[in-house]
Amino acid sequence: MHINESVGIFYDMIYYNLIYFNRKSLELKYPGLNYDREAFFINYDTLRRARNHLDPPPQFFPFFCFYNDKPCVMSEFFQDAFDFFHDTIDSFLAKLSDKASFKRFVYSYYLSDFLEQLSLDEVLRRDGESIGKALALLSKRIDIEQFTYMFYHFNEVINSLVTYLNQLKPFIEAFHSTQKNKIQVVQDFISEDNQAMVRKCCPDRMDDLVHFESQTYSVSLLNKYLIVRQRSADKNKHAFLLGYDCCSLLSQIVNYRYITIYSVIKSYGNDTKLEIIRELSKKEMTISQLSRKLHLSRSSIGRYVEDLVEEVAIVRVKKVGADIYLRLNPEYFIQSKSAFINYVDTILFELCANIE
Repeated sequence: MHINESVGIFYDMIYYNLIYFNRKSLELKYPGLNYDREAFFINYDTLRRARNHLDPPPQFFPFFCFYNDKPCVMSEFFQDAFDFFHDTIDSFLAKLSDKASFKRFVYSYYLSDFLEQLSLDEVLRRDGESIGKALALLSKRIDIEQFTYMFYHFNEVINSLVTYLNQLKPFIEAFHSTQKNKIQVVQDFISEDNQAMVRKCCPDRMDDLVHFESQTYSVSLLNKYLIVRQRSADKNKHAFLLGYDCCSLLSQIVNYRYITIYSVIKSYGNDTKLEIIRELSKKEMTISQLSRKLHLSRSSIGRYVEDLVEEVAIVRVKKVGADIYLRLNPEYFIQSKSAFINYVDTILFELCANIE
């Protein structure tokens, strides 16, 4: 596997500022997860305790704030313009220094909903009336106190932003150099246990993803649950930016559209599979424990478990010595119940229509 550390480092440079300006909003970002808020920010808080930590100036707020339920504009620009395969931090900072291009991106981000009411080109040309109208429109959605200066002094703000990011770079790089678990994050992600779930997160776009170990990876140490994918220009290679605890999120972001009445029957339509499901509904168990409980060989249990793991009805949760513990994936059973009910409802509707 290839590691491009620059991706994770620069993303953490963005996320450091994102947390600084939006911590309360981020605490509400994952309402479906039972997560420890302090643990989520543990690496950020460690950085903030450092003597040489940096505070971003208030005028940078427009580049790192949430707007209209979208990622901040710097995150959007990063995902749009950072080449996960080849870019370095310095080469990406050069893209920020292309002020005309970056200015259009930023203004389009904030003004895209108002293009019927104003001209983006006139705002870009610093037409005073157009800028005033743009700020008036934005004021209905966001506190524009820090936006006024950016709109009138964009080039000056960008010069300061690039200078600040260059100061922040060694601070984040030093923190990355102290963390020795980044390779383990990647190894957990590409493990055979997770590959079925990763593919099912985007089944319509992951069917060409083979040989996980040959792809490009990077790790974020500030965003716990991040999973971002980018494909190469020739579409044959994938690059992933992973949060340091991304694997705990996988079962919750699987795209369950693959579940049909036929896949449900495949999961449930076997006595041994039903027994496995029933036992795992009580507690997490290993294949050895299931083998003893159901009086079947490990190889027999293993075949059925593999089928259920592939369907993401079961997930592997932890390894203790040589034993791997299994548990049911609650979301799968919620979705399979809906698939079954929808199928039965369709049959009943057709029966009633034929009777009439």
